[in-house]
Amino acid sequence: MPKWLIKKVNEDYLLAAVQTILWRNESRSQQPASVEENTKWLGRKLKEVSNCGMPKLRGNIQTSMHWWSEEINRLRQDTLVARRALQRYRRKKRGTLSDEYTLRLVYREKSRELKNAITEAKEKAWKELMKTLDQDPWGKPYRAVMKKIWPKKTLVHGFIRPGNKRKGNKRTLP
Repeated sequence: MPKWLIKKVNEDYLLAAVQTILWRNESRSQQPASVEENTKWLGRKLKEVSNCGMPKLRGNIQTSMHWWSEEINRLRQDTLVARRALQRYRRKKRGTLSDEYTLRLVYREKSRELKNAITEAKEKAWKELMKTLDQDPWGKPYRAVMKKIWPKKTLVHGFIRPGNKRKGNKRTLP
């Protein structure tokens, strides 16, 4: 099932897609159909509308933190581009030392900008969270303390074959 960037929804395109689907399928309401057929039809049409009104998520995008922004994302991309340029230069070993020095300075500057932006965003998010403490102590601040506001980290466990012993455990797994 595809996923879409809901934050970047274009309401005009979304409404136009809905109107187009309704306009194309006026005769459908006159024909009786089973519940399953209507459900499948509705699912297909919602998918079409979503494809028109929102961009899809691409790649292996993880859940972002609540303080992450488009600005930080742009700075991260710039930092990655600068790092790749430096790595490519070092791998090919062409040019002078001053070229490598310049690329290294650019990379360091981009890294500092990214680090500073992340720090500022975290501080801003923390201050906003503390402001809401007086208004609603059982809302976001409570969930933050109970670790329910931030996305859960997925733990990667290795496969344990039957018969292998676990450390600190005398018996084998079934």
